[in-house]
Amino acid sequence: CPRIIINETLESRVQVTLEDYVVGPLEEYRQHFGEQQALHYLGEELLAAMDRIRAWEQHGIRYRECVSCDFFEQLPIEDEATPELTTRVNQVRDEQKIQDVQPVRILDPGKNK
Repeated sequence: CPRIIINETLESRVQVTLEDYVVGPLEEYRQHFGEQQALHYLGEELLAAMDRIRAWEQHGIRYRECVSCDFFEQLPIEDEATPELTTRVNQVRDEQKIQDVQPVRILDPGKNK
């Protein structure tokens, strides 16, 4: 399967995508439809574009296709997930390690009547 390597920073790629799919088309819609309708028509166009892309998984393969341009891609689903990054949120703190687990007794408010 042919691959393309893009030697650009993520910020550059995001900027190009923003220009190509939002800023540029929005300016064109403003020229044709005016300021008030431009965002509405751009939103409709972006939603319609999402409907052209289909994605599914079957027999360990991830498939994607565009119904407009006949693009088709299939990739094996990797079994090994990327390990979770260690952060202060997902680690047990020292004070949590030394605490004993104690059962909690839940009272039924209806029994005291």
